[in-house]
Parts: sequence; structure tokens; C-alpha cells
Amino acid sequence: MSSLPLFSAFIVATNFIPEVAASDMNISPVNTATFSLYVVLAAYTVFQSIRALGILRRPHPNSTQEDKRIPPERVPYVNVFFATLTLIACYVLETIWIPIDLSKDSLGANLNNTFYFMLAADQLSDIFIASALLHFIDNQRDLLGRRHNDEEPTSTHAISSAKKKILDRILLSCMAIVAFAGLIVGTVVIRAIPNPDQGYIIYTGLYHAYIAMYFVTTLNVTLSAWFLWRGLSALGAPNEKITSVIFKHIIPLLIVRVLFKISVDTVTSVTSTPFDINYDVLGLIEAIVECVTYAAVLYMSLSLARPLKKQNESIKDVSEENA
Repeated sequence: MSSLPLFSAFIVATNFIPEVAASDMNISPVNTATFSLYVVLAAYTVFQSIRALGILRRPHPNSTQEDKRIPPERVPYVNVFFATLTLIACYVLETIWIPIDLSKDSLGANLNNTFYFMLAADQLSDIFIASALLHFIDNQRDLLGRRHNDEEPTSTHAISSAKKKILDRILLSCMAIVAFAGLIVGTVVIRAIPNPDQGYIIYTGLYHAYIAMYFVTTLNVTLSAWFLWRGLSALGAPNEKITSVIFKHIIPLLIVRVLFKISVDTVTSVTSTPFDINYDVLGLIEAIVECVTYAAVLYMSLSLARPLKKQNESIKDVSEENA
């Protein structure tokens, strides 16, 4: 059943691409592959958004009809759901952007709002996914603390959970501010000033700042997962599912993604390079590395919701042994 959206997307892409290629635009096989991949990824992400919505609609055993608050265990899936929506928007805009980019010169393409909305959607998806992972980790830390009557089980190796949550929110808020500032500069300021190049320089600076904060956020998620995983290992429960999946499987994908983003940002920002950059090939590699990593992250994040009760059995057993 999960292969149906991918098959449908493949049919749409293979039927639409020849019509576009027959136009006046010079669409190479690389552009065709990139376009097709984004169509497939958009369909796949729609399926993941339906999965996330299904998780959110499940009745929670500890909630009542009068209680309208979202249970803490569901907050990560809210973030994952919004991440799927922003990724769908990004992939759809990518399919719109490819023909626009091929049909205009560089200045005309940079003045098109689609480009800036596309990047803003991609950046918001980074924020939502990072927020989801941090909520997963915080929930597991809080659960471990309640099992041992200790609200700060990892305070020996890290700052208190309450202070860390505040710092996490500040960092994610700064990322969102920079993302929206870049969107405003790209869609409004560049058109308003006499020299668009100055606006583009401002946007580039904001993008560099965002990449730096994205690296710090990824490092934050990595260290948070490592501290919790080490704490569980010390208690004899290193295979607790949520922490294990995040630390051993999701974190490596995020590291690959952020290092690739830094590499691309560095290479494309250098004024002179010893080699010519083929931006069509680079766009295809970006689609493969960045989007496929998030496809795997979405799948694994939503898979954590399946054994909701069993996920905490290892922690419970260890706490009972230590009681």
C-alpha cells in the first residue's frame, strides 16, 4: 500500500516531463531526473503527512473530552506533521522552479518569488524536524526522571531540562526569524531597492547565518541524544527504542544533511574555483542527499509511534530492578 503514492507519482512525472521537454526550454536528462525525483518525493511526503495525521487522531488513554491540551507524547508528531506540510510545499515549488530557472537569465530567476518561498519552506521543515526530535528526547528524559523520582536524570552531564528547553526554543525561534527575514528580503526588498544585487547580498548573508544556526541546532540534537543514550546505557537500558533510533539512525542522516548543506553553501559562495560548477548536476545531488535523508527521517520518526506502550518497558523494568 505504501508503494502506491510512489507509483502514481512516477506515472505523473513520466507523462509530464516529455511535454515540458518538447517546449522551448532546454531541459537536459539531469533536469528531468531532478524534476521526477521531486514529484516522487512530494507524493511520498503526502503519504507521510497522512500517517502523521492518523497518529494525531488516535485517542489518547490519559486525555478526556474536557482536556483540550495536546499530550506531551503527541507534540513531536505535531511537529512532524507540519514538517511534512512544509516539505510538500518545498517539493511542489521545486517542480515549478525548475522550468522557471531554465527559461530565464540568472537575474530574472533571482527576482522570482518562487525561489525564495521554496527555500523558506525548506528551512521551516528543518525547524519543525529539529523541534520534533528535541521533543522526543525531552519526553524520554522526563519519563526517565519520573521513573527514578528525579526530574533531571542527566543533569550530571548537561544543564537542567527546564533551562535547556528554553535555550532550544530560543535557538529554533532565531532560525525561524532568519528564515522569514530572508523571505521578506527576497520577495520584497530586492524588488523595492534600485540595485537588486544589494538585496541579493543581504539575502546571501542571511542564508549563511541560517546555515550556521542549522549546524548548531543539529549539534544540539546530536549531543542531547548522546547524553540521554549514555544515561540509559548506565542504567542498563541502552536499547530503549526512541532514543536508540534517534541516536543510531536519525542523527547520522542529519549530520550528512547539514555537512552537505555547508559544503554546497561554501562551494557556491566562493567567487573563483579551480573547477566549473555544473548547477544542474548539483541540483540533482542536492535532491538526492537532502530530500532522501528527510524521507528516511520522516519514516523513522513516525514509526516510533507504533509500539507506544512497549517503548518504555525497558525503562520501567530497569527502574523496578533498581527500586
